[in-house]
Amino acid sequence: MGFFVGRASLWLALVAGLIVSTSACSGAEPAPDAPPAAAGSGGEAGSAGDGGQAGDGGQAGDGGQAGDGGQAGAPASGGGGTSGGRGSSGGSGAGGCRELGATSRVEASPEDEAVLDQIASKGQVASFALGVARGDTTTWLTARGAADPAGDRDASTGTPYLLASVTKVFVAVLAMSLVEEGRLDLDADVRTLSPALARVSHPLHPEVAITTRHLLTHTSSLWDIPFTYDATHATAGDAALPMRAFVTGYFDPDSPVFGGMDAWWEAPPGSFSCYSNMGFGVLGVVIEEVGGASLEEQLRSRIAGPLGLTHTSFRADSFCKDVLVRGVKPDGKGDFVDDNLGAGPQPEGHPELASGMLKSSAADMLLFARTLARGGVAPDGTRLLSGATFEAMIARQLSPGIAACGDGRSDPAQQALGLVHFPDGSGRDWIGHYGGMAGATSALWFDRGSETAYTVLQSTLDPLVLNDLEIAVLQHLD
Repeated sequence: MGFFVGRASLWLALVAGLIVSTSACSGAEPAPDAPPAAAGSGGEAGSAGDGGQAGDGGQAGDGGQAGDGGQAGAPASGGGGTSGGRGSSGGSGAGGCRELGATSRVEASPEDEAVLDQIASKGQVASFALGVARGDTTTWLTARGAADPAGDRDASTGTPYLLASVTKVFVAVLAMSLVEEGRLDLDADVRTLSPALARVSHPLHPEVAITTRHLLTHTSSLWDIPFTYDATHATAGDAALPMRAFVTGYFDPDSPVFGGMDAWWEAPPGSFSCYSNMGFGVLGVVIEEVGGASLEEQLRSRIAGPLGLTHTSFRADSFCKDVLVRGVKPDGKGDFVDDNLGAGPQPEGHPELASGMLKSSAADMLLFARTLARGGVAPDGTRLLSGATFEAMIARQLSPGIAACGDGRSDPAQQALGLVHFPDGSGRDWIGHYGGMAGATSALWFDRGSETAYTVLQSTLDPLVLNDLEIAVLQHLD
């Protein structure tokens, strides 16, 4: 069966936009928007160049292996799961920080569990957690490995992981909630929304407005230059430089973080598609300015609070010590070492909160994904967005054949508002996002037709392991 499994490889580099060197389209993250792709018969896996964006990634036939940037087909289907409840509930520790709290686990079939045991035993990633739901039933919610290889701390379904570019899905919902309230016009010139955004203008095409729709669909012509995703402005813990100062400074010639002409593609906004993390940075400021509160506060009031997401936050300091997972990479000697942008140790912060710095647990992520699969309505009836607003968010936005930089998204014409579609050839139209950066790999996908949703979180940047885990999910669903 088809699915976007292996191609997460360099899409991850596009997703967070914080780990790869700039190329024709910067690609600071692997195209997180890349949805599950349909597997062909005997196709070849795609590849991406050094520091570049992941290509469209060829598809491999059933049971095939995906190369870098490629996509593997799913082997034969596996067993089903048993139903279970939702994830963790957290308490407050000293100073109001979030403790790990109680966690839940829903086991699938012995065959499914054995597949995860085998993946974990290879030692390619320190830990992972995943959740799967179909309709009103959680069919799989589990974790493997060590949340901190240097300590005595197991990963759980309540352990918060860095989401990298899957952050953008939450940010898109925040933006659409403001649209629903009539406070934000998707097609208004962002320069008119706040004095803080007055300089957000293409230097070669100042007469062409950059809109929130452009930011959500990666058509603003903004380009991610290296310091927007490397160690230059990363700090241990939370970012020292506020998102607002970082983003507004990108357009200010007198700012030390001025992007200059290198921050732009030559094409006018709206005419060219290329994945842009800085575009979501601007969107984060739009949400703060229009919503009248910080991104963290609006996350809490508009999403986390209503849904009861107890372990989801932009801020590392909102969690108590030894709660967050530690992002690591193999040291080649059988152990793991910190993997970060250079500021280490983990957790590490970067000013681009809106493009990739949200933290969340598998339990919280699955509840959020289930809500999206149900059209913006949580299992308990809580509604995040009206039906009309939700349908507008997932509607495809771009014309087929739009000029693009080849940033790893399967097809720009599948781009929705902060999300991407990927019909898998078996009747499912997966909608979601991938994420990847130093010490993190993530995925969130849902299918509206079957109300199916899943999430995968890893504490190591390894798209090939994600490939294996997504195959396991697909086997489970079959």
